[in-house]
Amino acid sequence: MGSMHLRGRYKDIGSGLAGVALLTFSACGQNMTADPASDDVTATSSALRCKATSTDPGGCVWKAVGPFLPGNVAPDPITHTQSPALCGTSTPSAAAVFSVDSKTGQFVALQYNVNAPATAWSNYGFMSFSSPPTCTFRELDQGGNAGIVVAGKSATSSTAGGIFASAGTMAPNGYPQGNPTTSTPFTQISSATYPLNSFAGNPALASNASNRIVLTFMSGPNLPNTVYAHTHDIPYLGASWSSVITGPALPTGWNAQGAPAIVWKPSVSLFYIVVHGRNGSGTDALFVTYFNPSGNFFSNSSGTASLGWSPSGGISVGHIDGAPSVEYAPALGATTIYFLNGSRMMQVSAPYTAAPLVVKQTGMTAPAFASGTSPSASGGWATDGNAGTHNVVGRVGTGIYLGVANSDSLIGP
Repeated sequence: MGSMHLRGRYKDIGSGLAGVALLTFSACGQNMTADPASDDVTATSSALRCKATSTDPGGCVWKAVGPFLPGNVAPDPITHTQSPALCGTSTPSAAAVFSVDSKTGQFVALQYNVNAPATAWSNYGFMSFSSPPTCTFRELDQGGNAGIVVAGKSATSSTAGGIFASAGTMAPNGYPQGNPTTSTPFTQISSATYPLNSFAGNPALASNASNRIVLTFMSGPNLPNTVYAHTHDIPYLGASWSSVITGPALPTGWNAQGAPAIVWKPSVSLFYIVVHGRNGSGTDALFVTYFNPSGNFFSNSSGTASLGWSPSGGISVGHIDGAPSVEYAPALGATTIYFLNGSRMMQVSAPYTAAPLVVKQTGMTAPAFASGTSPSASGGWATDGNAGTHNVVGRVGTGIYLGVANSDSLIGP
């Protein structure tokens, strides 16, 4: 790593961004190259990387990295477990982090805006969960506030292993800032249950913001190597979840290593799903498939029904630990996948250009990320009032760290 230093311009931003202040990095780590392949992930020019300036040859795009704290005050009263989830939107501007309180197993939430985060974590419902939270957006509420959907796998004895979802609402931006609240209680989306000691049934949510929410997870008759989905219409209230839809199984010899990641990709009008697989030799790869909301089926990148992966052999990005996260940046028309390699957070992006794949360590390099966890990312909206368009959270020990990147115009392909 290169030097780490403070900049006054970012200090002003960071002091109002959940205490995330203040750290910028003049180098982003070493690159690892992989063989290009046909999928648009592998047809990338590079990962998000630094833009050089006359005063900072590194110019790393990660301008703020630090603890995510209620009221910008340490220590965090919550002892966090599992992996956090981040949801943000610009219509209207709203962002929140969801986590699991280790003392109760219940979901907690902390909302933030350009001025400050809420002064305390709040419970989001009162169920206990065995999985990390996942969240996405639904229709606005009657007051014009952002509507959300939150889901997880239950650890409550009477419903253990079932997937439950709740509609909620983000608080309006203000000072002091409020937190998200439930609009409907957690309800089970199907009668199926999944093992508590496995990532099978751990859900991942995404929305196309207009008419469809997709919840995806791994399961299978023997090992959890097949991706499945349920869909839900928007408006969410008054509608119900679909029956389960079966997607592709990982190729023979490969085993999934965590829940899938999913994001809406408007450039192709498809949901984009990524799964981490590992073979018997210990080799890791990322497997990509798509979901077509027009017909409610798994598809290839053209939207044609398909139970395959693109590319069929997966995408080699070096060692991967746990489940990945994926975001979409509208200005670049690019997906970025985040994952852990040991205690390091890595990133790989996919603009639509033909060049070798490049994997880089993110600017989220100050702490050592907790083993067995996963990052959560969301792009295309500003949290800091200064066009921050890439936002990532991860767990460090029992706390949460947040990183914010510069605008897409500074992210060179």
